Amino acid sequence: MSELTRETIEELRALLAKATPGEWFSGGLTGDDYMQTVTIGLFDVSHKPDPRHYEDMIAEVWENANIGERAKDNAALIVALANAAPRLLADSDALARYEAKVLWEEMERQKAATIAKLPDERAAICAMTEAFHRMRDFGWSDAIYCPKDGSSFEVIEAGSSGIHRAHYSGEWPTGTWWIEEDGDLSPSRPILFRFYPEDEAKRKAKMAAAIEAYRHENGEHTPKPETTP
Repeated sequence: MSELTRETIEELRALLAKATPGEWFSGGLTGDDYMQTVTIGLFDVSHKPDPRHYEDMIAEVWENANIGERAKDNAALIVALANAAPRLLADSDALARYEAKVLWEEMERQKAATIAKLPDERAAICAMTEAFHRMRDFGWSDAIYCPKDGSSFEVIEAGSSGIHRAHYSGEWPTGTWWIEEDGDLSPSRPILFRFYPEDEAKRKAKMAAAIEAYRHENGEHTPKPETTP
Protein backbone atom coordinates (compact mmCIF):
# COMPACT_ATOMS: atom_id res chain seq x y z
CA MET A 1 0.00 0.00 0.00
CA SER A 2 1.41 3.37 -1.01
CA GLU A 3 1.91 6.16 1.51
CA LEU A 4 -0.90 8.69 1.88
CA THR A 5 0.98 11.76 0.65
CA ARG A 6 -0.22 15.30 0.03
CA GLU A 7 -0.28 14.48 -3.71
CA THR A 8 -2.54 11.49 -3.06
CA ILE A 9 -4.91 13.61 -0.97
CA GLU A 10 -5.12 16.24 -3.73
CA GLU A 11 -5.81 13.50 -6.29
CA LEU A 12 -8.66 12.18 -4.14
CA ARG A 13 -10.00 15.72 -3.74
CA ALA A 14 -10.03 16.16 -7.53
CA LEU A 15 -11.82 12.82 -8.03
CA LEU A 16 -14.44 13.78 -5.43
CA ALA A 17 -15.09 17.08 -7.19
CA LYS A 18 -15.84 15.23 -10.45
CA ALA A 19 -17.99 12.51 -8.88
CA THR A 20 -21.78 12.62 -8.49
CA PRO A 21 -22.57 14.97 -5.57
CA GLY A 22 -24.96 14.09 -2.77
CA GLU A 23 -25.42 11.23 -0.35
CA TRP A 24 -25.05 7.79 -1.88
CA PHE A 25 -27.08 4.69 -1.03
CA SER A 26 -26.86 1.00 -1.89
CA GLY A 27 -29.69 -1.51 -2.20
CA GLY A 28 -30.09 -5.25 -1.90
CA LEU A 29 -29.27 -8.02 -4.35
CA THR A 30 -31.48 -8.32 -7.43
CA GLY A 31 -31.29 -10.61 -10.45
CA ASP A 32 -31.32 -14.31 -11.18
CA ASP A 33 -29.34 -17.36 -10.11
CA TYR A 34 -26.51 -16.60 -12.56
CA MET A 35 -26.08 -12.84 -12.15
CA GLN A 36 -27.09 -10.51 -9.33
CA THR A 37 -26.43 -6.81 -8.86
CA VAL A 38 -26.47 -4.17 -6.15
CA THR A 39 -27.56 -0.68 -7.21
CA ILE A 40 -25.75 2.42 -5.97
CA GLY A 41 -27.73 5.64 -6.33
CA LEU A 42 -28.90 8.92 -4.87
CA PHE A 43 -31.91 7.33 -3.22
CA ASP A 44 -32.49 4.71 -0.57
CA VAL A 45 -33.15 1.59 -2.59
CA SER A 46 -33.77 -2.00 -1.53
CA HIS A 47 -34.53 -3.28 -5.04
CA LYS A 48 -33.55 -2.57 -8.63
CA PRO A 49 -35.06 0.82 -9.55
CA ASP A 50 -37.64 1.18 -12.25
CA PRO A 51 -36.85 3.40 -15.31
CA ARG A 52 -38.08 6.63 -13.73
CA HIS A 53 -35.22 6.32 -11.20
CA TYR A 54 -32.45 5.69 -13.74
CA GLU A 55 -31.34 9.32 -13.72
CA ASP A 56 -30.53 8.89 -10.00
CA MET A 57 -28.46 5.74 -10.50
CA ILE A 58 -24.69 5.97 -10.07
CA ALA A 59 -23.46 2.42 -10.59
CA GLU A 60 -24.24 -1.25 -10.28
CA VAL A 61 -22.01 -3.80 -8.57
CA TRP A 62 -22.23 -7.24 -10.12
CA GLU A 63 -21.94 -10.65 -8.56
CA ASN A 64 -21.69 -14.10 -10.10
CA ALA A 65 -19.97 -17.43 -9.62
CA ASN A 66 -16.79 -16.20 -11.35
CA ILE A 67 -16.24 -12.97 -9.38
CA GLY A 68 -17.55 -14.19 -6.03
CA GLU A 69 -20.45 -13.31 -3.77
CA ARG A 70 -19.32 -9.96 -2.46
CA ALA A 71 -21.40 -7.48 -4.42
CA LYS A 72 -23.37 -6.25 -1.40
CA ASP A 73 -20.26 -5.82 0.75
CA ASN A 74 -18.34 -4.13 -2.08
CA ALA A 75 -21.22 -1.73 -2.73
CA ALA A 76 -21.47 -0.93 0.98
CA LEU A 77 -17.75 -0.10 1.07
CA ILE A 78 -17.97 2.13 -2.03
CA VAL A 79 -20.95 4.01 -0.58
CA ALA A 80 -19.35 4.40 2.86
CA LEU A 81 -16.09 5.74 1.42
CA ALA A 82 -17.88 8.11 -0.98
CA ASN A 83 -20.04 9.54 1.80
CA ALA A 84 -17.12 9.84 4.22
CA ALA A 85 -14.69 11.34 1.68
CA PRO A 86 -15.57 15.04 2.23
CA ARG A 87 -15.18 14.71 6.00
CA LEU A 88 -12.00 12.63 5.71
CA LEU A 89 -10.38 15.14 3.36
CA ALA A 90 -11.40 18.03 5.59
CA ASP A 91 -10.01 16.17 8.61
CA SER A 92 -6.74 15.58 6.78
CA ASP A 93 -6.33 19.33 6.32
CA ALA A 94 -7.12 19.94 9.99
CA LEU A 95 -4.64 17.23 11.02
CA ALA A 96 -1.95 18.72 8.78
CA ARG A 97 -2.48 22.14 10.38
CA TYR A 98 -2.36 20.62 13.86
CA GLU A 99 0.82 18.67 13.11
CA ALA A 100 2.43 21.79 11.67
CA LYS A 101 1.47 23.73 14.83
CA VAL A 102 2.91 21.00 17.10
CA LEU A 103 6.11 20.85 15.04
CA TRP A 104 6.53 24.64 15.12
CA GLU A 105 5.96 24.78 18.88
CA GLU A 106 8.55 22.02 19.43
CA MET A 107 11.08 23.87 17.26
CA GLU A 108 10.50 27.04 19.27
CA ARG A 109 10.89 25.09 22.53
CA GLN A 110 14.17 23.59 21.40
CA LYS A 111 15.41 26.98 20.22
CA ALA A 112 14.61 28.54 23.60
CA ALA A 113 16.43 25.68 25.37
CA THR A 114 19.50 26.18 23.15
CA ILE A 115 19.52 29.93 23.83
CA ALA A 116 19.33 29.28 27.56
CA LYS A 117 22.22 26.80 27.35
CA LEU A 118 24.31 28.95 24.99
CA PRO A 119 23.32 32.54 25.75
CA ASP A 120 26.06 34.25 23.74
CA GLU A 121 28.68 33.76 21.03
CA ARG A 122 31.47 32.93 23.47
CA ALA A 123 29.40 30.18 25.08
CA ALA A 124 28.60 28.73 21.65
CA ILE A 125 32.28 28.77 20.60
CA CYS A 126 33.33 27.07 23.83
CA ALA A 127 30.68 24.38 23.36
CA MET A 128 31.80 23.81 19.77
CA THR A 129 35.44 23.53 20.81
CA GLU A 130 34.59 21.18 23.66
CA ALA A 131 32.52 19.00 21.31
CA PHE A 132 35.33 18.92 18.72
CA HIS A 133 37.90 17.65 21.21
CA ARG A 134 35.42 15.17 22.66
CA MET A 135 34.76 13.78 19.19
CA ARG A 136 38.47 13.05 18.84
CA ASP A 137 38.05 10.60 21.70
CA PHE A 138 35.71 8.65 19.42
CA GLY A 139 38.22 8.51 16.57
CA TRP A 140 37.13 11.56 14.60
CA SER A 141 39.64 13.88 12.91
CA ASP A 142 39.57 17.01 10.77
CA ALA A 143 38.13 16.14 7.35
CA ILE A 144 41.21 17.47 5.52
CA TYR A 145 43.16 14.42 6.79
CA CYS A 146 40.83 11.90 5.15
CA PRO A 147 42.17 9.33 2.64
CA LYS A 148 42.54 10.68 -0.90
CA ASP A 149 42.72 7.28 -2.61
CA GLY A 150 38.98 6.85 -3.24
CA SER A 151 38.39 4.58 -0.24
CA SER A 152 35.29 5.13 1.89
CA PHE A 153 35.08 6.49 5.43
CA GLU A 154 32.58 8.13 7.77
CA VAL A 155 31.90 11.87 7.78
CA ILE A 156 29.94 14.46 9.73
CA GLU A 157 28.78 17.70 8.13
CA ALA A 158 28.39 21.04 9.89
CA GLY A 159 24.82 21.49 11.13
CA SER A 160 23.98 17.81 10.73
CA SER A 161 23.64 15.11 13.39
CA GLY A 162 23.96 12.30 10.84
CA ILE A 163 26.96 10.08 10.19
CA HIS A 164 27.40 9.34 6.48
CA ARG A 165 29.53 7.08 4.30
CA ALA A 166 31.70 9.12 1.93
CA HIS A 167 34.88 9.23 -0.13
CA TYR A 168 37.15 11.89 -1.59
CA SER A 169 37.53 12.07 -5.37
CA GLY A 170 40.09 14.08 -7.32
CA GLU A 171 43.39 15.77 -6.57
CA TRP A 172 43.80 17.54 -3.24
CA PRO A 173 42.74 20.27 -2.60
CA THR A 174 40.62 20.74 -5.74
CA GLY A 175 38.71 17.46 -5.42
CA THR A 176 35.29 16.80 -3.86
CA TRP A 177 33.87 14.78 -1.00
CA TRP A 178 30.95 12.58 -2.07
CA ILE A 179 28.36 11.05 0.26
CA GLU A 180 27.35 7.52 -0.75
CA GLU A 181 23.72 6.68 -0.08
CA ASP A 182 21.28 4.24 -1.69
CA GLY A 183 23.47 3.82 -4.76
CA ASP A 184 23.64 7.57 -5.34
CA LEU A 185 26.26 10.28 -4.71
CA SER A 186 25.81 13.80 -3.39
CA PRO A 187 28.53 16.45 -2.87
CA SER A 188 29.55 17.17 0.70
CA ARG A 189 31.62 19.58 2.80
CA PRO A 190 32.31 17.54 5.95
CA ILE A 191 34.10 18.90 8.99
CA LEU A 192 35.08 15.54 10.53
CA PHE A 193 36.00 12.13 9.21
CA ARG A 194 36.64 8.72 10.78
CA PHE A 195 38.06 5.46 9.42
CA TYR A 196 35.88 2.39 9.48
CA PRO A 197 37.06 -0.06 12.20
CA GLU A 198 38.79 -2.45 9.76
CA ASP A 199 40.60 0.43 8.05
CA GLU A 200 41.59 1.92 11.40
CA ALA A 201 43.10 -1.44 12.40
CA LYS A 202 45.10 -1.51 9.16
CA ARG A 203 46.27 2.07 9.73
CA LYS A 204 47.45 1.29 13.24
CA ALA A 205 49.29 -1.83 12.07
CA LYS A 206 50.98 0.16 9.30
CA MET A 207 52.00 2.89 11.76
CA ALA A 208 53.38 0.30 14.19
CA ALA A 209 55.41 -1.32 11.38
CA ALA A 210 56.77 2.07 10.31
CA ILE A 211 57.80 2.93 13.87
CA GLU A 212 59.51 -0.44 14.26
CA ALA A 213 61.36 0.02 10.95
CA TYR A 214 62.50 3.51 11.99
CA ARG A 215 63.81 2.21 15.30
CA HIS A 216 65.66 -0.61 13.56
CA GLU A 217 67.29 1.78 11.09
CA ASN A 218 68.47 4.00 13.93
CA GLY A 219 69.81 1.20 16.06
CA GLU A 220 66.91 1.26 18.43
CA HIS A 221 65.19 -1.89 19.56
CA THR A 222 61.86 -2.43 21.14
CA PRO A 223 62.58 -3.58 24.71
CA LYS A 224 61.48 -7.10 25.43
CA PRO A 225 59.36 -7.68 28.51
CA GLU A 226 61.37 -8.89 31.52
CA THR A 227 60.90 -12.47 32.50
CA THR A 228 61.05 -13.81 36.04
CA PRO A 229 63.83 -16.41 36.47
